[in-house]
Amino acid sequence: MKIGKIKDVLEIVKSLPEEINSELFLRGKITFSRNLYGHIFPETADDTKLTKVLDTFIKIFQEENKFNNFLFFSLESLTKNELATLVTLHFVPPTTNTKNSSSKALLLSPDGKLGILINEESHLTLFTYFFQEEFEEKLAESKELIDYLGSKLNFAKARENFYFTANPYKAGEALTVSILVNMENFLDKIRFQEFVKKVKERGFNFEAVATFPSFIFLSFHLTPNENFESVKLKYENLLNFVGTEKQKWETFLQKEENGLVLYDRFSKAEAILEKCLLLNWQEGISILTTFYSFKKISTSKIYKYFYFTLPMFFSKKSQVENSKNRAEFLRKELKD
Repeated sequence: MKIGKIKDVLEIVKSLPEEINSELFLRGKITFSRNLYGHIFPETADDTKLTKVLDTFIKIFQEENKFNNFLFFSLESLTKNELATLVTLHFVPPTTNTKNSSSKALLLSPDGKLGILINEESHLTLFTYFFQEEFEEKLAESKELIDYLGSKLNFAKARENFYFTANPYKAGEALTVSILVNMENFLDKIRFQEFVKKVKERGFNFEAVATFPSFIFLSFHLTPNENFESVKLKYENLLNFVGTEKQKWETFLQKEENGLVLYDRFSKAEAILEKCLLLNWQEGISILTTFYSFKKISTSKIYKYFYFTLPMFFSKKSQVENSKNRAEFLRKELKD
């Protein structure tokens, strides 16, 4: 592994694929949580004890060739803006704080699709990002890697495939799957409460995305009584649920005149460019997602635009220059 810098992360973002064949969500995330036997959970442990945990993981990362090209970030060494960039890109959770920061770290793969967080909610959190058609492949890769690490480390568990976690509801396989959904792609505000009720009834969870007001994470985790084979069925149920809700919204737009009003209102690219130039990025995102809803921008373009440009907002010195770059970038995308 090598010491990572924020510029390395931005290079990863630039290399995102041009086409993302995912109509239901922008991307998904598979997460495995593990804790070391004989060590207190991060929530209640002091920095000295957590540093020992970090040293244990660093030793493994340095010894294993598969981590040679990974980027290592000590969260203590990051500036506030650099940490905010990692949060915006969803490499670090928004709940991350400076408490025990000297013992917190992120290990990130060269393509940014796989990462390992140290001493957040769990001692080790392995996450893998995937697009819709990659789920089974990435699930298998994640499972293979976490099992490999388990052969090298003494994870806390009650029995085979039953791991202890800080959150007792996640104990067992300690596996969570989440997808990033564009709410404006299939839902209006009036139906939001009804949608949330359905999410809970089906055993799914939802979480707002602070950096993207129109997006939410929908997720599920395996309960202590469910085995690894259950994850594929639950994933299919989640996709079916999202697909059904999306179809209902599209039908509503076809029947209601309001759909045409929305389309006409945001049919000109100048509206988006104006918002970008004014640096009012929250409203700009709202308009962008509306364009996406009516197929004016492909999934890949809106995804790449968000993740390529948002880190620029953390640099006040170059706001004017960056706003022009964003406007030029988007103008070209809309013409294609």
